[in-house]
Amino acid sequence: MFTVPAVGLTGMAVVMTAWLLLGSRPPSRRTLWTLALWGTPLLFVPPFLSGDIYSYLAQGELARRGFDPYTTGPAALDTPLTSLVSPFWQRTPSPYGPVFTLIERLIATVSGGNVHIGVTLCRLVAVGGIGLMIWAVPRLAERVGTPAEHALWLGVLNPLVLWHFIGGGHNDALMVGLVLAGFELVLAGSAWGMPLLCLAANVKVTAIVAVAVAGVELVKRRPVVGALTTLGTLAAITALASWGGGFGWVRTLTTSSSVPSWLAPTNWAGFADGSLFGVGKAIGAVLAVLAVAVLLWWQWRGRLSSPLVLGAGMAAVIVGGPVVQPWYLLWAVVPLATVIHAGRARTILVSVIAVFALVLPPVRDTGGNLALGYLIAVTAAATIGISGKKKLTNSFRPH
Repeated sequence: MFTVPAVGLTGMAVVMTAWLLLGSRPPSRRTLWTLALWGTPLLFVPPFLSGDIYSYLAQGELARRGFDPYTTGPAALDTPLTSLVSPFWQRTPSPYGPVFTLIERLIATVSGGNVHIGVTLCRLVAVGGIGLMIWAVPRLAERVGTPAEHALWLGVLNPLVLWHFIGGGHNDALMVGLVLAGFELVLAGSAWGMPLLCLAANVKVTAIVAVAVAGVELVKRRPVVGALTTLGTLAAITALASWGGGFGWVRTLTTSSSVPSWLAPTNWAGFADGSLFGVGKAIGAVLAVLAVAVLLWWQWRGRLSSPLVLGAGMAAVIVGGPVVQPWYLLWAVVPLATVIHAGRARTILVSVIAVFALVLPPVRDTGGNLALGYLIAVTAAATIGISGKKKLTNSFRPH
């Protein structure tokens, strides 16, 4: 039935349109209330747009039972939970850092294997990450002269946060939250900033970009002390987090790239010729590293602000990476929201969010049903958008 994808996509499109309309004049006092209003219902529905949360639960259960999640896949459990994990990841070891494995194990212990409790706990971890974002984003924005309400609207209220951080419960929410909070604390001169950033890098290794950007800030202030603080904190936290489970996570960092991602530019040549997958990934990795290095140099020379370097560096990692998922965009979108609030750059960022907010349908379907669903959703969004824009324009006219 075409009605299933049509209803789901239309609902997503309506929320996206409402978000776009709010962007014309972001309400400073209502942004967080709007986030709560839109996000709270998503805490009480099954995970959607991705089943990664079931992989988290399975990996935690493996660790709780004494298996090594960095050598063993969820299929080893042979429990009802196993069937909820995508077939692509049944025999795949965990690609996440040791800090997140500890969190997964804690969730498995507290939930006692109950899937519903486990999903709720994973989402609460993600909500904790969003809370850190809410605290850090306006403070970072004020440092560079961006209105806090614009930064919160663009970085925290956007549909990707709703769909994937709340609805999907992705661990990227915790990583991004730790990155933003840690970064703000580093800029404020707090000793707690770098430990938070190193914790983020031990949730997902991509946060190492934030460690590097913050490290440059510390080295600019006090060269020797800054370098020792950055490297020493990273080494200490990584060693402590890996104390019980070892360093097997280093071998599995590229696990997620075992399934080709059609959204990743580095894979496009490979889809045309399978022999080019490796070449594309290698070129992407080199270009991403070079881009981050150039950005760090410009930061060192004072040509770019550190929040901008953080967002642009994360964007380079996404574009040059072997895997791209819609929620990965938030690695870059949230820090960029603190420095971009007007002009063409804002228009481009908003457009990218809007497109990726609908790139994954809420149900699995193909062919005509899905195409018709998108047509209905886009039509509804356009109608509401035009009508809402007229009402907003009229409401702001002097009477």
